[in-house]
Amino acid sequence: MFSRSGQAEILIIVGVIVIIVAVLAYTFGASLFERPVPPAIKNDQMVVMEFVENIITDKAYETVIMMERNGGYIDGEVVPSGTTVFMNNGVAYWQKCENTYPSATSKTTIQNKMNNRIKNEVVSDLENIVGTSGTGEINGKEVKIRYTTANVLTNIVDNKVEITMDMITEVSGYEIREPFTISIPTNFGRILKFAEDFSVEQRDDRFFEMFTRYNIEFFSDLPRVGFLMGCDNTIFISPEDLEDKLNTAINDVVYSTSMWEESAIDGYTLYFGVDEVNDNLYEDLEAQEPISFWLPDDFLARVYRPVLIYNTGYLLTAEALPLSTMCSGYYEQTYSLSYPVIVRVHDSVLDTYFQFAVFVDIDEMENGVCGEDVEEVDCSEAASPMDVTLVDGNGDPLEGANVFVAGCYVGETDANGVVSGLSVSGSHELVIYPSDNHEMVIVDITVPGTGYTNTFTSYRVPESTYHFVHAGGTCTSENDVNTEFVAARVTTSLGQEFSISNALVGDDIDSCLQTSNGHSICTDCYNSGDQNSAACQDCTAITGNCITGQTTSYSSISYIPAGTYTIEEGIIMNVGMMNSQTDSYKRSIASVPVTLGSSTITIPEEDAHINVYVPNTDQVYQLAFIKYDIRKNNKKCLAKILGVCVQHESAEAARGAAIADAINFIKGHHPTLYIEVC
Repeated sequence: MFSRSGQAEILIIVGVIVIIVAVLAYTFGASLFERPVPPAIKNDQMVVMEFVENIITDKAYETVIMMERNGGYIDGEVVPSGTTVFMNNGVAYWQKCENTYPSATSKTTIQNKMNNRIKNEVVSDLENIVGTSGTGEINGKEVKIRYTTANVLTNIVDNKVEITMDMITEVSGYEIREPFTISIPTNFGRILKFAEDFSVEQRDDRFFEMFTRYNIEFFSDLPRVGFLMGCDNTIFISPEDLEDKLNTAINDVVYSTSMWEESAIDGYTLYFGVDEVNDNLYEDLEAQEPISFWLPDDFLARVYRPVLIYNTGYLLTAEALPLSTMCSGYYEQTYSLSYPVIVRVHDSVLDTYFQFAVFVDIDEMENGVCGEDVEEVDCSEAASPMDVTLVDGNGDPLEGANVFVAGCYVGETDANGVVSGLSVSGSHELVIYPSDNHEMVIVDITVPGTGYTNTFTSYRVPESTYHFVHAGGTCTSENDVNTEFVAARVTTSLGQEFSISNALVGDDIDSCLQTSNGHSICTDCYNSGDQNSAACQDCTAITGNCITGQTTSYSSISYIPAGTYTIEEGIIMNVGMMNSQTDSYKRSIASVPVTLGSSTITIPEEDAHINVYVPNTDQVYQLAFIKYDIRKNNKKCLAKILGVCVQHESAEAARGAAIADAINFIKGHHPTLYIEVC
């Protein structure tokens, strides 16, 4: 028998042992008590580990290549920013206008998506090999895998992707104690940093918008700013030609842009460069191939409206500035366009390409604002039946017209003028583009899900000759207009506007103004707002000299559809009267145009010879000169003493008042223009 004290000592020893065991168990875990793995089974475990890690490696490579191709997304994943299509593959937007999408494209988000895909793909392969229960064989080795314990952690760094996968796996009853680990050499991490910085730079600086505007402004043959000498003369560019010009401008920008260089001009060729992105350089990514820029598959900038330029500024500024000739020919044409750009970066380690998209948006030659996102219509979702009939002004069907809704092609009208197809539902713009010389139809429509049916009329655009003659003549007795510029803006009841003018369009006038420094001088005059300034006197003389002989009695106009129009506003500028004045102040007065009154004209559908009867304005200016002379020579009395004038206004003040009286007299006359089909 143990004594009580002996029993106590034994209990203390046992208690100490228990504590030591507990501490060791806490410190070293269950491995302290695990059975040692026999060498033969250890070899089997290594075989199984290599097999599983090969599967992980395959799925990791697959995932990285997929995410590079899709711009950081998994196949089939919903992309919040939207996608465009390149090489038959959806490419995600990383930037649109003022927006980037860091929550969707951050490294953490991408790592989480890689974790889930690799885990799911590896488990799926193992289930096919081992069985869904997890008990089976791998290369003849007995295994038991607990799929529910699978967990993957991915770490993306500049030059590799590190992957660790935990998954309880037993071989012949012995658990593999290490996690599965692999490493994939790739530039994926470095490219992700570049894509983020590039998107931020494009968002903040909008360099593609800047390149596009610059190209249109200085290197394309699109009309941008200039002088339309001949007072409201017209520039017309058909939708087809405008499409070609805009697409050329876009292509020039996209395929002439390079990284890590500044923009430069080599002869007549302009090269665009991005020298850094978000204050960083990534020249190492171009070790084998340069970073390149592409347009989406089958990209085409669609244009449904023509460019029709007439000088609205002239009619607006004439009221404010009597020296209207200096601004009568000036125009400023703006353009709105948008297009995606695919950015393609070569991963020289994997020999694959990371590609993502940015969205370029220009609104009236300024950076566009997309709001929270750019609304895009998915043409593949067109499901609403549509039947559209197109007829001409006589009610006859028009064949071969292309019909678009929201930019989505519906079809082409048949011999009966009918097109039957599918359209996207909702409120959209309908555009019908006839194949021959008929006007386009552009209307806003609402397409219900049940379908849409309607008939539209497209009037013929005749190729008519407009003969400008003095009022009082007839089709058989004509007195040609030779020294007046005539311009009238005609408007339909639906608001369509066109311009009729007898002014010639050519480079001679613009070249004359350039050679004589007329552009700069007339701009100084306009900015001064003072018709008596030296700049305005010079501008009047230069403009008059340059436009002498640039009127025509006959003008071929083939852009005004048949129909009834109202002449809302227009002018007659008597160039002959202006150029005949030796007095610079009278020349200034003569530069003020006579404003046309409102009248109605009808343009026939058939080609025709049309007389435009122009009121003779010589008498108006001659009477204005008489008023000027009388007022200039009759200085206003400013102060009298005993009925005797002791102070008269200055000669300069009298001249200014005389000019104002003469101009007001001219502005008070509003003769009308009318036409006759001969």
